[in-house]
Amino acid sequence: MAQSQDSVGSTAPAADVAATDLARIVIRSLRLEDQAAVEAITAEAFRGVSIDEVIEQRFGPLRPRSWQTIKSTAVGAEVREQAATCFVAELDGEVIGYITTAVSQDTSTGRIPNIGIARGYRGLGLGTRLIEYALAYFRQQGLRIARIETLVQNSVGDYLYRKLGFQEIARQIHFAQSLVDTEPSSAAGSRQEPHHTHEVMP
Repeated sequence: MAQSQDSVGSTAPAADVAATDLARIVIRSLRLEDQAAVEAITAEAFRGVSIDEVIEQRFGPLRPRSWQTIKSTAVGAEVREQAATCFVAELDGEVIGYITTAVSQDTSTGRIPNIGIARGYRGLGLGTRLIEYALAYFRQQGLRIARIETLVQNSVGDYLYRKLGFQEIARQIHFAQSLVDTEPSSAAGSRQEPHHTHEVMP
């Protein structure tokens, strides 16, 4: 399965977010001009729940691009290609959250590759609203199954998805190794040429 991740965020909501503000939040279809806002949210919101960040922490910076750039660029490409199935949460003209979806009529499945909430608007139930909106969209398409995935360290997402009725069906292990030879002499010494056996004819 594609390496999709999600971030509903775990930080407390900003103190100046009032109940009246929440009432004015609308969820609508994504427009191409929303891409920059979506990428900005992605670069900040996926800290701690991005595979590329984990790889960067283990092996060092992913030159020439950081994990934030890699992730936000990937989501940007996704919303460009599938804008019709992506949605944003908007408050007074500002995009404060988004969710991307992918529909397969062949398998009757709707998938949620990415969801992100802007800092200051987390912990307010916005992630729940976006997912419920996506689930309603899937039902309108006549789909039978909804899928979402996350990294095991995303305890917030894990709790939310279970609360919304998702069931864990499998776990996947991601492996990585560095291809940078830090000790060329020792590495070279450890390499062995393949052994070929030649049959000697009498």
